Amino acid sequence: MDLTALCQQANWTRYRPAQSAGHYESFFLRANHPSRPLAFWIRYTLFSPHGQPDAAIGELWAVAFDGETGEHHAAKRELPIAACAFASDRFAARVGDAHLGDGRLTGAAGDGPAQIAWDLRFRGDARPLLLLAPNLYGARLPRAKSLVALPFAVFDGALRIGAQTIDVRDWVGGFPYEYATAGEVFAHLHGTHGLELVYLNTHDGHVCNEFTFRRPG
Repeated sequence: MDLTALCQQANWTRYRPAQSAGHYESFFLRANHPSRPLAFWIRYTLFSPHGQPDAAIGELWAVAFDGETGEHHAAKRELPIAACAFASDRFAARVGDAHLGDGRLTGAAGDGPAQIAWDLRFRGDARPLLLLAPNLYGARLPRAKSLVALPFAVFDGALRIGAQTIDVRDWVGGFPYEYATAGEVFAHLHGTHGLELVYLNTHDGHVCNEFTFRRPG
């Protein structure tokens, strides 16, 4: 894939419905208040276990950070893949009634006073930040691939934590994106670089995978 096409398709989903190969794909959105220690982190995730395409799910994750009070809030929501949509020909992701697309994200995770809801818009004109050489994004290896689709994104809108509404105005952040499976990470680090796997916890796909590798000897 050439650089121009890669940048244009940076937010297109790589997953193919009903594929038997395991797959993980996440769209992260994060931002910080311009002067106060406040921040949010929101993630739309697709997880499909290897050999179990019918068990694929969509996930919503949200964390709100408050460095002034020291109180931080986290929420999560899971839905079967049939209730989700991840487009492979444009930038569009939906987990239940939560949407993510060009310039806007809406949704909610959690329930009651622990619920985090958002209605946000984002803007920016920076080119995607590639963390690998462009030709590697279409290659078999490395298995895990990450990029920042929109560096220095600016967010506006509202973030709600229970009954509290936070006015988001000119918060600055970014839009990281990654796709990989635990097996792909292992294949790359062990098969390509010869590292030994010491510890792995996939948490059954419910949170980020944890790895510890070491050099042999």
